[in-house]
Amino acid sequence: MSKNIFIFFILLTSSVESQSITVASLEEKKNKLEQNSQFKSDTAYINTLNEIAFKVAYSDTKKMFLYATQAKELSENINYNKGFLEGKNNLADYSMFKGELDKALLQHDEILKRVNNEKLIALRSLNSKAFIYEQKSDYPSSYKTLQEGLIIAEDLENQLYRLRVKMNLGNLMAYLGSTEEALNYYRESLDFELGESSSFARAEVLANMGYSYLVINELESSIKHISEAILIFEKENIEDWLAYCYSILGRNYLKKNDLKTAYSFLQKSDSIYVKIDDPRGKSDLNITYAEYHLKQNEIKQAERTAITAYDTSKQLSYFDGQILSAEVLSTIYQKNRNNKKALEFKLLANKLNDSIERENNKNKLAILKVKNDLEIEKEREIYDYKDKLFRQKTVIFITILIISFLLIIIVLVKRNNKIQSQNNSELQKINILKDKVFTIIGHDLKAPIGTLQELLSLYGKDNITAEEFKKITPRLKENVDHSSFSLNNLLVWAQTQMKGIYSNPEHINLKSALDNTISLYKERLLKKNISLSYDISDSIAVHVDKEHLNIILRNIISNAIKYSFPNEIISLSAFEQNNEITIDICDKGVGMDSLVLDKIFKGGHPQSTLGTEKEKGTGLGLNICLELLAKNNGKLNIKSEAQVGSCFYITLPSSQNIGEIPIFNDKTHKKT
Repeated sequence: MSKNIFIFFILLTSSVESQSITVASLEEKKNKLEQNSQFKSDTAYINTLNEIAFKVAYSDTKKMFLYATQAKELSENINYNKGFLEGKNNLADYSMFKGELDKALLQHDEILKRVNNEKLIALRSLNSKAFIYEQKSDYPSSYKTLQEGLIIAEDLENQLYRLRVKMNLGNLMAYLGSTEEALNYYRESLDFELGESSSFARAEVLANMGYSYLVINELESSIKHISEAILIFEKENIEDWLAYCYSILGRNYLKKNDLKTAYSFLQKSDSIYVKIDDPRGKSDLNITYAEYHLKQNEIKQAERTAITAYDTSKQLSYFDGQILSAEVLSTIYQKNRNNKKALEFKLLANKLNDSIERENNKNKLAILKVKNDLEIEKEREIYDYKDKLFRQKTVIFITILIISFLLIIIVLVKRNNKIQSQNNSELQKINILKDKVFTIIGHDLKAPIGTLQELLSLYGKDNITAEEFKKITPRLKENVDHSSFSLNNLLVWAQTQMKGIYSNPEHINLKSALDNTISLYKERLLKKNISLSYDISDSIAVHVDKEHLNIILRNIISNAIKYSFPNEIISLSAFEQNNEITIDICDKGVGMDSLVLDKIFKGGHPQSTLGTEKEKGTGLGLNICLELLAKNNGKLNIKSEAQVGSCFYITLPSSQNIGEIPIFNDKTHKKT
């Protein structure tokens, strides 16, 4: 069976990380972005162009070149380095697909000179270079380039990237016949903890491990790993890998002389190969078919199939296929007692095998030298680093001694003045905060609580009936809810004033957060007959502290209801641009004039005005929103007109997902 399982991958820096994202969905996203007149300067549009270029690499190289060129040029116009480098990467890969390998290598060298801190782009470029070196049969350079990529993958601390580089190192050693070393790399790949979204990468490792176990005749291990890979490929419907795995399973059962099971898997593989363009895979399948017919003593059919495999392999310059088909033909002609042809194919197989073996041995020695050079270089770097570190520490130590002596003198002189100044400043802030808190408690919380106390007292003394008390319960609940909301705002505001609040951002689904908030205000909306309309995509997510987001949404939606005229509409919407999510909340009501807006953004003292139905408040809501947004890298803009209404624009960071890394699925360097 062929040892040609060497497959390299390309890493993307964009959001396309999943097998499930299609070219059609990306084209739809591109068309939608083009509706904005400023789309040519939108980084999201440039990223989408690069994503489509990568996705169509195997199906439409003309479109790949067109989109990659456009992305590169637009990036240059707005000085967007990431988009420029991704466009260059796609163009370098286009050159590779066109067979212009030396040109592609030069393009990748240019990229690596400009990557700076774009480590993911550097990793993609290095792996493309390794793939090109493999195509040029320069395996030592391929090995060295992969090792450079592994350093970056480990520095990124991303398990999936490390898995793929380790897997490709295993593929390289498997290709050169170092099966045990290849298996070690594969086992290291499987040690990484990955999520469900990375199951495809794990299946690739399992499939290549299954083949390696077959090479060393550990059939049970081979069947186990191939079967586990098949479950994943069947779920994802990855046809080329399924055809390959079914073929390997067929060969395993053929070696176990379970001919019936072997034939069923060969048929499964054959049913896929008739639909896909993979002549090498089909050639390997025909070799296994020939061996099957030979075991069934179907000599003529075995001969026809083996000759077809040999001719295809020769046409493709596929030496492993030529060797295996020649060995099968030699056995067939021996059975036919055609000793001349049997000897002819046996000598041919031996000659080709010896040639490949010599070449592989040369490459193994060259790789061994690369390994040794890398170790020496690593030791030299460690020594230089330690020497440099020692010198730096010595200089730093002496400098610190001098500076410390001077600082002690300065500190002793200024210490008392500084402490006194700080104490006075803190005392002044505490007094101001105390005055604000007590003002709000006395004005806005005392009255509702006093009303509640008086009503409960009347009820307890039977001065009002249960029926009368029941009638005022809704109003009582409204007062309690208002007091609770005001008290919560007061506590949050006081905490922000004392610098004791911290943000713990996480990925939050925006629609779910809005649903939860709006459900709190159903009664108030019904009471004022206000409609609230919103249509937020399920896919929009923000990176923000969950509790802070809830407080921000509650305050602004509560204000919108409070200051809206009855029988009007409050509208909510959200959109993503430049890696930020903007939430629009618009009402039709009393609005605000420029003086009020100016006071809000200059941090004036909290003031409250009555709502359209005399609703009260603390005046703290917008102050709190501004404080919490600042803690979460967000911002607030307001457009308002008196007696018309207000629109609040909340901007927060977008939440980015990390998923699977797409790979090159090269049809000329197949895993068989």
